[in-house]
Amino acid sequence: MLSWLVASVFYMYELILRFCTGVMTHELMESFGVGATSLGWFNSLYYYAYVPLQIPCGLLVDRFGAKRVISVSSAVCTIGILLLSTTSVLFVAKISRFLIGAGSACAFISCLKISIDSFDPSKFALMAGLTNALGTIGGCFAGPPLSYLVSIYGWRGTTMILGIIGIVVTTACICCIKNNKVHNVSYNLWRELYVLLQNSKIIICGFVGCLMYLPMSVLCELWMTPFLKNVFSIHNHTAAYGGTMICIGMAVGGLIYPKFINERRSTDHIILYGSLLSTILFSTIPFFNYTTLSYAFGLLFLSGVVMGAQVLCFNWAKEKTPVYFSGTAIALTNAIVMIGGIIFQPLMGHILDFTWTGGINTEGVRIYTVQSYQYAMASIPLCFLISSLVVFMNKKKDPL
Repeated sequence: MLSWLVASVFYMYELILRFCTGVMTHELMESFGVGATSLGWFNSLYYYAYVPLQIPCGLLVDRFGAKRVISVSSAVCTIGILLLSTTSVLFVAKISRFLIGAGSACAFISCLKISIDSFDPSKFALMAGLTNALGTIGGCFAGPPLSYLVSIYGWRGTTMILGIIGIVVTTACICCIKNNKVHNVSYNLWRELYVLLQNSKIIICGFVGCLMYLPMSVLCELWMTPFLKNVFSIHNHTAAYGGTMICIGMAVGGLIYPKFINERRSTDHIILYGSLLSTILFSTIPFFNYTTLSYAFGLLFLSGVVMGAQVLCFNWAKEKTPVYFSGTAIALTNAIVMIGGIIFQPLMGHILDFTWTGGINTEGVRIYTVQSYQYAMASIPLCFLISSLVVFMNKKKDPL
């Protein structure tokens, strides 16, 4: 239990590092002299490291246990954020973001692998939900609390504080995590990967999970805070609560949905309903300028709850693979899920720049209109609609 808890703390920490740029968008644009597209590319470098390393991380966790993998990964994250806090060169900042992504790659996989080895198999969906819930606490901290720190210490001082926290987390991982079961089973990695890639269920579940996770990987990480700040003309601290509402909602949903799957054994229906409801609720986001701030926060919370069905993708991946290969199977699913950050963070930045009307503030940073943000935000419900159609078309032919 202690190993899982400490591993989950590291997962919380890496989510703080992943989401922290969302409350620093203005400061980063000003410090490095970039626009929305460039900032989107900078932020997405996290995923250029994170996604390709999913399979190697899954293999390492299966072969060598979680303790060594998590300890090294936490150290890499810490080095990355400390490097970011000290550099004024955009290229070096990009390297730091890449290092954070590389160090974060094993976090979620390791938590789930420890759950597989330490708890009853029937509890895996619940443990995945709990892991997701604890992780989203990190996303919540990366909202108003982190925004408050930025206002006091600046973005450099805040990232330095995160680096110091990383040293503490790394020490805890080294001292408290026990090695989980190591399965010394001889198998051909490439052959097994080929078998997994041939399994349409994993590809479909990963693709659907990718589309359903976009509010976390795109909105909470980068664009939700500046969007709400623009629409409601509010302070950065207050706007940061928008991403927090999605995170809290997803944490709640991740705890609710496992109960349904245990009772009904109908994962495809649950994912379909969650995706359809998400399509409806996230369709309201581009029209927040016609609502009150409190109403917008309430909708974001409900949207997070219904999109919590996304966590069931990992339960399915675990059930359809041998235990000795479960870490790699989960890693493949997670890799597909996280591709969304690579594509949509710069894509939404490109939409903002494409619809930019030429406004610039006194610091030389571009000012984007409400309409520009509306165009960018419209891509989220469209992706949920696509995920709903994919699940519906495959439900009868090949149930998830």
